[in-house]
Amino acid sequence: MQALDRARSAFAAGRPDTAEPLAGRRFAIRQTFGCRQAATSAPGEDGVARWAPAAKGEGVDISLVPADWTGALLTKDDVQWEAAEGFWLTRPWMRTGDCPVSREESPEPQDPAIAPLASPPRTDGVAAMFEREGSRLGRRDGKAFTFTVRDAIPSDAQMTGYRLLIEGRFTAFSSGRAIRCSSRGLDDRPVCIAAAEVDRVAFETADGKLLREWRPG
Repeated sequence: MQALDRARSAFAAGRPDTAEPLAGRRFAIRQTFGCRQAATSAPGEDGVARWAPAAKGEGVDISLVPADWTGALLTKDDVQWEAAEGFWLTRPWMRTGDCPVSREESPEPQDPAIAPLASPPRTDGVAAMFEREGSRLGRRDGKAFTFTVRDAIPSDAQMTGYRLLIEGRFTAFSSGRAIRCSSRGLDDRPVCIAAAEVDRVAFETADGKLLREWRPG
């Protein structure tokens, strides 16, 4: 999201984020996951959707466990909020909903002079916020979103991936801003998280067909 990039730049420069406030605006984020993912049943990273060959029978199991960001993200000043459950945005540099193209398939091969030295850390996320003494509908409390695609073939899933859809409305931290950033050092890319009231999470096929959705209530 461009708003995260703007907030990150302002944070790194030590300046206030003067962009138009996001709080109250609706959003819909789609991102493809599982592209060329190794077919393994090992547990995945919290906050990141993944797939694995079905544990029972044929097909593909899709799962996403929201990350618990309550202690890391909320402070004592956030009196309105009791919990924060997080979703990492994978490949936030992409502006399309497709799987990335491998270097072997791309007409623009990777330049060996700028070959990556390590995998980049997670830096962009959306936090589903829950009010103190508010309704617990929609809170996962460590429970995964799961769905089994019975007619799926793991080798096909490995090539095309699936899509995660997150919809809702931006809200604000105690600062009044919808985005909070932090950084370990001057030369580290700041991690920026957007606060939101999420009202829909869904899994889709790579071409946009709805597989399963969840809404509060």
